[in-house]
Amino acid sequence: AITAESAMLLSNAVVALTARLFDEQEMMNWGWRLPFIFALLPGLLAAWGRRSFPESEIFLEELQARAEAKVAPPQASRPVEADLRTQGIGANLGAACQFIRDVARVLRSQSVAILIATGVGIGS
Repeated sequence: AITAESAMLLSNAVVALTARLFDEQEMMNWGWRLPFIFALLPGLLAAWGRRSFPESEIFLEELQARAEAKVAPPQASRPVEADLRTQGIGANLGAACQFIRDVARVLRSQSVAILIATGVGIGS
């Protein structure tokens, strides 16, 4: 949760910075590309970092066991229906409510960041 909120705050800061540096016409013409360019470096670092991490011993053992047994990994053709059958509707409703609460929390944090970035209500 901290990583997602930090990423949201950083992305809002980049948007606020580009919005302050360029007028509306410049943003419409080419300024909208800048956040994507800024995102290249962290994205490339994440991809490089993921490739350099070794697989866990448990995962390698599981791969070895599946290769020896020649068992294909389980495939879920309709995961929502499978969840409803195994967990019941109550567990899924609880997960849906948690998702809605998380979305509302992110929207509230974005609203505050946008208000701060645009200066609405500051010094008035």
